[in-house]
Amino acid sequence: MNVIPIVFSILMLLAIITYAQLQTFVMRSVVRAEYVCHIANRSRENINRLQKQLYEDHQTPGEKKEQSQKVDATSTINLNIFETEPTNPQSRLFYDAHSEIAKRLVDILYRNRQFFQKFETKRPDAVNELMREIIRELRSQKEQGNPIKKAKHLANLELSDPALQEFLAHMLKEVQTPESLTYECDAKGAKKKKAVYYPNLLDFLSAKGSKMQPYRLWLVQGPLLLAIFQDQAVVEAILVERERMYQQLKRATKEQRDQTKNELKMSFETLFQKKLPSNIPEGMVNFDVSLTQPRN
Repeated sequence: MNVIPIVFSILMLLAIITYAQLQTFVMRSVVRAEYVCHIANRSRENINRLQKQLYEDHQTPGEKKEQSQKVDATSTINLNIFETEPTNPQSRLFYDAHSEIAKRLVDILYRNRQFFQKFETKRPDAVNELMREIIRELRSQKEQGNPIKKAKHLANLELSDPALQEFLAHMLKEVQTPESLTYECDAKGAKKKKAVYYPNLLDFLSAKGSKMQPYRLWLVQGPLLLAIFQDQAVVEAILVERERMYQQLKRATKEQRDQTKNELKMSFETLFQKKLPSNIPEGMVNFDVSLTQPRN
């Protein structure tokens, strides 16, 4: 009679062990499935992102190279113009305008980011301080015969203020938004979810000679447009209008193309020249249009 409780105890113990092993197996299976889902999504995202970047960097123009005309304008802020102090009032006017646009761009890109708000709480004049430090270091590098030749070399500058150095580093990182870090998985496997990245300051900078070129309105991206026009409604109107003009230009025949370009340029200028703020000097913006698709 005393054997029965022992048998039942052994059976219960075996049941508990079996259940524990089953739970472990289930948990391992779930974790493995989630991991496979995670890796599959990241791989797809990286491939898609690289392909998109390759496409954007190597778009074939609608015109033949020998027929296209180079426009003396830029779609980015040229860091090299800050390497030299302006020597005349006209240069100073444009220099100051470029400097203010650069500072507004930083504020537009990062004003809602936690690192920016935290740093600005401690140092309310953070953007001006950063701009002064960058200009000082750019000039120092040029005096030493080592001017920066690419925008990405901005990350190599050694600012005298370590806090500002860290502040700048946050702007040069490629950071994925929290919403796009999540993954959707089901029994069939991974579901692709588009990766979204915060804007990177380097996307809006260049280093190409010391000439102060006008901004080419046709190709300037949204945040920089806002830094120039300082009005979100105007920026949205520009994005819509240049996409409409681009489609119209694409439909034009080769014989009509030059005339269409001139007409669209005049229309573009008529629409937005007077929308420029008073602190933007005349000649600061270029209104040429082309078959290069604007990045909206």
